[in-house]
Amino acid sequence: MVGFMPAPDPTQELLLRDARFAGIAGDHRFAMSLEWRQDILHLVIDGVNTQAVPDVFVAKVEAAVAALGKPPSAIDFTKCVHLSSMVLAYLVHFIKLTRQGPTGKLPVYGANARVQTLLKMVGLTDFFMVVPDAAAAAAYFAKGAKTPT
Repeated sequence: MVGFMPAPDPTQELLLRDARFAGIAGDHRFAMSLEWRQDILHLVIDGVNTQAVPDVFVAKVEAAVAALGKPPSAIDFTKCVHLSSMVLAYLVHFIKLTRQGPTGKLPVYGANARVQTLLKMVGLTDFFMVVPDAAAAAAYFAKGAKTPT
C-alpha cells in the first residue's frame, strides 16, 4: 500500500460503487467502472467499448472524484479489447478531471496492442505514463505525487 491517501469513507465508497455502467452491443460486452485499489482510484475499462459513455456515468465519476478530493488515479485497460472514438473522447475528459503526479501524466496499464495503437494515433500517449500494472501505478504516485493546479 502506498499510504498517502486514506481509504474512502462509507459515503465515498457508495459513490465509487455507483460509478459504473455495462451492457452488450451485438455479441460484445462492455463496462466501465471506478475502483479503489492500492490507495489510488482506477478507471477500469472492460470489453469492447463501442458505445457512448452515458452522461449519468460521467456525472457519477465527477462526483466520486470530487468527494475523494481529486485522488491519485490510473486507467486499467487489462480487460479492454477495443475503444471507440466516444470512449477516447471520455478519456480526455478523465485526464483533465484527474491528472496529477510527478510528471503530470496519468498512469495507464494493461493495454493490448490495438488499444496502444489507438492511444498513440490520437496523441493520448502524451498524457499517459505507461506502467506495467496497478502496483507500478501506485508506486508512480508514491515517488512524488503532485496536486494538480
